[in-house]
Amino acid sequence: SFFRVTSFWLESAEKFFSFEGPLRGYFFGMADADVSSQETFVPGAECFFRHPTEGWVLGAVQSGPEGDRYVVESRDPNAATGSFTVKLSELAPVVQGTKDPVRDLLMMPYLHDSALLYHVRTRYFEDQIYTHIGPILLAVNPFTYEIPHYRADRMGQYIAEGTAALFGNSALPPHSWSVAHEAYWLLRTKGENQAILVSGESGAGKTEAVKIVLRYLACCCTRFAPEATKARTLGIADCVEATSPILEAFGNACTCLNDNSSRFGKFIAVHFDRNGLLCGAEITPYLLEKSRVMTHAKGERSYHAFYQLLAGATDEELQSWHLTRDASAYPTLAAGRAVHIEGVDDAAEYATLRKAMTTLRIDPSEQEAIYRVCAAILHLGKVHFVDRKSAAEVLDKSPLEIAAELLRVSAELLEFNLTQKETALYVTPLTAAIAGDRRDALCKALYKGIFDRLIEQINAHLRAPPDSLKGGCWIGLLDIFGFERFEHNSFEQLCINLANEQLQNHYNHCVFERDMTEYRSEGLAVDDVLFADNQATINLLVGWLGIFDLLDNECIAPQGTDLNYLANCENEHKHSRSRAFERHKLKKDVFSIRHYAATVEYSVKGFREKNMDTLSNQLCKVMHKSDCVFVRQLLPQPEDDGVRKEAAPGEPSTPTTPVAPVGPGRFRQHFSTVGSTFRASLRELMDRILTANPHWIRCVKPHPCRKPRHFQGSSVLAQMQCAGVLETIRIRRSGYSVRMPHSDFLSHFRILLGNRLCSPTARTPSELCKDILTTEGFLQRSGKDTKLDVQVGAKKVFLRNSAYSALETTRGVLQRRNAITVQKFARAVQSQRLGTLLRRHAQQRALFCGLEASRRHEETFHSEMVMFQQCEKYARRGVEALHKELHSELYVSATLAKEALLQQRRRLREALAAAEDRKRV
Repeated sequence: SFFRVTSFWLESAEKFFSFEGPLRGYFFGMADADVSSQETFVPGAECFFRHPTEGWVLGAVQSGPEGDRYVVESRDPNAATGSFTVKLSELAPVVQGTKDPVRDLLMMPYLHDSALLYHVRTRYFEDQIYTHIGPILLAVNPFTYEIPHYRADRMGQYIAEGTAALFGNSALPPHSWSVAHEAYWLLRTKGENQAILVSGESGAGKTEAVKIVLRYLACCCTRFAPEATKARTLGIADCVEATSPILEAFGNACTCLNDNSSRFGKFIAVHFDRNGLLCGAEITPYLLEKSRVMTHAKGERSYHAFYQLLAGATDEELQSWHLTRDASAYPTLAAGRAVHIEGVDDAAEYATLRKAMTTLRIDPSEQEAIYRVCAAILHLGKVHFVDRKSAAEVLDKSPLEIAAELLRVSAELLEFNLTQKETALYVTPLTAAIAGDRRDALCKALYKGIFDRLIEQINAHLRAPPDSLKGGCWIGLLDIFGFERFEHNSFEQLCINLANEQLQNHYNHCVFERDMTEYRSEGLAVDDVLFADNQATINLLVGWLGIFDLLDNECIAPQGTDLNYLANCENEHKHSRSRAFERHKLKKDVFSIRHYAATVEYSVKGFREKNMDTLSNQLCKVMHKSDCVFVRQLLPQPEDDGVRKEAAPGEPSTPTTPVAPVGPGRFRQHFSTVGSTFRASLRELMDRILTANPHWIRCVKPHPCRKPRHFQGSSVLAQMQCAGVLETIRIRRSGYSVRMPHSDFLSHFRILLGNRLCSPTARTPSELCKDILTTEGFLQRSGKDTKLDVQVGAKKVFLRNSAYSALETTRGVLQRRNAITVQKFARAVQSQRLGTLLRRHAQQRALFCGLEASRRHEETFHSEMVMFQQCEKYARRGVEALHKELHSELYVSATLAKEALLQQRRRLREALAAAEDRKRV
């Protein structure tokens, strides 16, 4: 018993003073906390390490360094598990407070991609798919509608907050509703137009985000409206939502990234009257991918409308359009070898589409004309040309004749203008390749005409009455393609990335201005705060003799080629006014541009053709001779051949007149290129956005498999880079990336004062912060910052990364030194207490030995007494047994004697009786 008590005491004391005991947090905790906040990685320190597929992962250093390599172990249950060997450059520190949840990730004490990804991943697996990152709302597509926090029945809670939720004061979790709420109430309170810019890669959920915002705006603006007004407003919202099936059918397609990918951008201006009620909308499309009408990559489809037509139209309709239900019978639909989408019923989608057209009051005759032209496009896709001696000829005229019948034009005239070029002076036979290009251009122009015509019909139905627009404002919803970088990039990607460059430039300036506003409100000196933007790349693309200007010039040149265009680009930019351009050293038809998100390589093959993409004037005339009014409205009015116009002397090329710079006396043709049209529409879009107060929603696809509860960190990180989220951090780093309230700065860095006293005048937190910074040499005694690495504002301390790292390093050295001092005293106290315990143990051991001897003597005496008692007991039992035996024998003897006497007495009596009897006888 004594041994057990003593052992327990010794084990408890050892554990209490060891590195595993409760004093660890008091004596040694500061040193451990500092290890995780430094850029020196020792075993046991927490860190972020770069993983090949998971991006940045939270872990801990196990061993190292061996050279520049460390062995780290993952500690993130939502990411990869196990141990990994990484380089020093693939490690990032875990600064104090980095893992603490914050409402806005820009409020983290230290900004780094690793911490950003850690919070996004953690929130995703906690079913928090929305995250604020400064002015950006990051929306991670959950691929499910079963998240409790974001069900439609929660919308009322956001609406009920009203103006109290403005400027980030909402108490509810982040949501697309939050962005819509702030945009609406800023429109109401300030009377300013608002713009909500939604972007992301294909499959990230942009279109769904726009739908969510539209529905919220409709419900929010009618909260206190009378029932009749509410019904009318919600009816307009229903009509806006009814446009989705139409736009998705004619503007969406199945791609490798998304089964329902939008192949165009759109800007929806939602108009509100002076009372804040939704009164109408207008849709502006951008850059429809016309090339998908004729071809697409393996595993992809053309636009949904074609497949829905074949699957859902009645047998009579198909017969009248000479179609079959087999989509693989049409080359333009079967190019990707994927005519069906798993889980999608094209016939049902066709019925929904026709219902939406009826809802938007598109006349049935026009609906029939739309699908008749779509059928004509399918038949034109089956027309093939072969080279003969004189000119190209149609291999099989049956599809051409059917297409001409559906378009209500002459088949002979259509064939002639596909295979021959006619001018005012002569007729030139064309090759089969050129004839095929003409056919493709006609099909793409017809489909683009259908799409534009549908947009016109939709806008005619949704457009607000002029009286409602007086005194009202609008909220613009931009649903546009995100930054694209594929294995093979062409002209389409260049246009898309130009749009993203312009939007990112606008975003950069907005974020920088917001930072500058905060600096000024804090009373900081901002004259030396630099801002690096992407204007150089924009100038390279759309500036004077930029990439697009040179391409337009090459399109005008009679003998222009793609390689000649690339050579002109290299000659113009290699020495460079712009470092963003570089020609590939091995591939002769590839050049690269350094965009804000990444460097992208473009192949110039087909650039000139795609930029011209012009429909033959003769074919345009053929279409305008159609007996169908709808067909005549699809294409622009044809020009008269040979008309020229003299250019003004020295007039430069512009996006609206995309031609080469010309001098006096030169002539230029009137024609428009795809690039110039797109730049003009993009400039118009930017002009509209600049007149509005912007809000940003960046949609992210968590995993390429498009399934719930799947997250691939590297993919998400790349999307955040393309969406400009990481650019926000770069901008913040270019200024003061670390912003700490005075109280937090004091509690964190007060150790830097050591034994030195504060300035006698330092009484307020601001003065104490200045004294700490002065002690470390960052401020002069006057409190002025000579290098602007640190500034003390009215409420916060602003530090650049270099200054913060220097302060953290000094703090870490002091913490380690203090921790070692504390450890010395702790171990001394431990030794003293262990000595006292050992002395007490020796004393109690001696006492125990005496007590043990007495106990053993008593045990011996007791055993002898027991033995004596046992012997006495056995003896007594023997005597008792003998006595009992003797008593038994005497009893037997007496009984026998008695019986013998009685027997003798009976014999005597019998003898006497016999003698008397004899006497009587």
